[in-house]
Amino acid sequence: MQVSKTRDKLYEYQEELERRHREEEDRLMAQFHQERVVEAENMQKEMENEWEQQLKALTDQFDSAQKKKDKVCKAGDVLISKFRISAIQFSLRYFDTDTLSWTP
Repeated sequence: MQVSKTRDKLYEYQEELERRHREEEDRLMAQFHQERVVEAENMQKEMENEWEQQLKALTDQFDSAQKKKDKVCKAGDVLISKFRISAIQFSLRYFDTDTLSWTP
């Protein structure tokens, strides 16, 4: 009888220990899952921030290149305009409007 009671007590202690172990394991798994969710959200935010920074850098680079291109185009336009003015001045200097012919 005494052995049976002792054995029953041991089973009860063992069951209690296993129950506590399962509860602790469940708590740790829930905590681990929550930490993974938070980490995933943080990684998503970091990737979005990195994306925005890279997009801004690329946009700035494009804008800078566009401004340089515009400056080159404007400089080219100025050169073409100066050339046309020179050509017109040359034409006026050497073209006789009375005879409608070129003079040397």
